[in-house]
Amino acid sequence: MLFNSNSVTIIIMNTKLEDYKKLISNIKTKDIASLVNVDINMAGKYKRFTNLPRLDKAILIEDTFGIPARAWVKLRDHKRETIK
Repeated sequence: MLFNSNSVTIIIMNTKLEDYKKLISNIKTKDIASLVNVDINMAGKYKRFTNLPRLDKAILIEDTFGIPARAWVKLRDHKRETIK
C-alpha cells in the first residue's frame, strides 16, 4: 500500500533507519573490520556513521549482515540532519 503523505513516508523511513542502526550497533567492530579488510578504527567510524564504507565494502556488509548499502548514506544524512 502506498501513502501519499510525506510525513507517513518519513515515519516509515525513520523506523527502518532505526532498525538498521540497531543492527549495525549489534555487529562487533572487529567483525566488520575483518570482513571488509579495514582497521578497527575505520570500522568504528562506519558504526558511528562518520565515514561510509566504499560501495564494494558496503555490498559485502549487505550480503553478510543484511544491511542495504544505501542504508549507510541514509544513516549518515539522518545523523547530519539531527545535529543541525
